[in-house]
Order: sequence, then C-alpha cells, then structure tokens
Amino acid sequence: MIHERNTPMSEKEFTLTINGSRGSIPVFGKEYHTFGGRTSSYELQINGYTLILDAGTGIVDAGKHIVGKYFARGQKTPIRTTVICTHLHWDHIQGLPFFAPLFFVNSHVHLIGPSMNTFSFKDKIQETMYPPYFPISQEELPAEISYHEYFNDSMVYIIRTKNRTLESHHIVSDSYEEAGADDIVIKLKRGYQHPKNGTYHIKIEANGKSVVYATDTEGYIDGDANLIRFAKNSTLLMHDSQYTREEYNGTDGMITQGFGHSTYIMATDVARKAQVSNLALIHHDPRHSDKIIRKIERAAKRRFPNSFAVRETQVIDIMKDTLSVS
Repeated sequence: MIHERNTPMSEKEFTLTINGSRGSIPVFGKEYHTFGGRTSSYELQINGYTLILDAGTGIVDAGKHIVGKYFARGQKTPIRTTVICTHLHWDHIQGLPFFAPLFFVNSHVHLIGPSMNTFSFKDKIQETMYPPYFPISQEELPAEISYHEYFNDSMVYIIRTKNRTLESHHIVSDSYEEAGADDIVIKLKRGYQHPKNGTYHIKIEANGKSVVYATDTEGYIDGDANLIRFAKNSTLLMHDSQYTREEYNGTDGMITQGFGHSTYIMATDVARKAQVSNLALIHHDPRHSDKIIRKIERAAKRRFPNSFAVRETQVIDIMKDTLSVS
C-alpha cells in the first residue's frame, strides 16, 4: 500500500520511500512529473531505524526529512543513519555532499560501500567532498562519520535496532545466528554486469520480510541465476529496467547492450523465476517521459502482474503481502 510520509505505522515497521527513481542523470520538466527526475536513492524505515540505499540526488530530500524529524523530537535523540552505496558511479553518489545529517553535531552517519583492489570506498567518497570539487572537506563536517567497506559476496551487516547501533560481521555461513529477532540483516551479493567494477545487489531482511535491490544490472538469457537465487521468495524485488526492448537491441538506432542495464523483460524473468511477491521497476532512463514509463509498466504487468514502476515520493509498506500502486 502507498502511504503519505506522516502516516502512523505499527510497532513492526518496514517502509520504503522512493526519493530518487531516475538513472544516469537527473531530469526536470512536466513530462517527468509522475515518476520523478532525481537520481537513485531509496529510504527504508525499519523499526525506527533509517537505512538509505544509494546517494543520488534523491538523498537530498531524505536528509531534509530526517533532520525535520530530529527537530520535531526537540533535538533530544541523536540522528543515526546508515547509507549503503552499491557502486560509485555519479548517479549513485552525487547527492551525498548535500545530505543534511552530515552538517549536524548530534549526528552519526554510517557509510557502507565497496572497496576494490585499486581504491578504498572511504578515499573515493572523500575525494568528492574536497576542493576543488566541493567547498567543504569531510574533515570540516560536524557529524560523526563511520566508514564500513565490503569487498566480496559474503558480507553481512547487522543493525541492532533496539539500541540503534551498527555492528558489521563477515559471515561465511548462511545461518546468521548473530542476528536477533528485532535486528536488520543486510546481505550483499557481487554483480559483474555493470562497467567497469560491477555493482552489488543488496538484500534487507527484517520482521519476516525481505527487499532485494538490484540496480545497474544487465540480464542474461533465461535470467541471472545468481540474482534469482539471491532474490528467492522475497517480498519485493527492485530491479533495473532502464531500457526498452528496442533501445537494448538497437532497432531504434542506438544499441545499449553492454551498458550494464536491463529491460522490463529481464526484470520480469527474474521476478517469475525467483518467485518474488512484487516487482518494482527502477532506474528509469532520463530520456523516458511519464508516458513511456507507463507503457513499460503496462507491458511488465502483462508478464508479471504484481509489477509497478516506482514513482518519487511513494511510501510503500513492505509489511503488506501484496503491494498495490495507485
């Protein structure tokens, strides 16, 4: 179900807010009014904890919302937020320097991202917030910033929601005994289908529900077997669907095969084979107007009925068995 931002939630809370739905570059204009023009950023509220997936321009609005709640509480409870970056392309990090919680003393921001052989996540993020690229360096920010780096297929982060602290664990087995009933479990899976260092798929498990975030991924014939296993029986699969069939195959004059993005056909194939409950089409192409995305959404529904294209400002209650979109 779609709720307004301020709709009261039950004690067991698991909501997803669409703050940035667009891929590649932000766009503006009346033709993008319904689905939005901000780049990738998704805000999860789970049992009172804020978890953000990717830091495109959509994270700016998330930051305003978080700080607004901080003042509404009378500034008594510190701001504690976790941001996970799937990879470091501009459309997934360009909003981070403008993320409001970074500018408050009573704020602790956990930044989680990939570390490659040739660079560290911390170094690359700090470079984007340093002159001449940005007027304020991270050393000058008043917030406490903690970096956590992941580097393989078996990284798991556990957020202890009762005391609002984050602990990271590298767990090889699939048992995850360290997680309690009220904790948030974040699993990461390496994907190699995006130039040039790949990306990561993220699974968030809480309250008996699960959300899989598979952005910037390019499908295979008969589906991506690794992603299908990773997303198996999830409540919601968020799958890249940037291109139309014609754009992908080049029949409209431009071939986008190899660009690291999928079509709605690839997304619905994964959703069916993974037997997920719901499919969200994400990472809308900046060339696609509301009219084109509606057409893609209708086509996806014919292949997988519980499909929908994400729209900015939506708040989706993951605790519902079937997510409806209006």
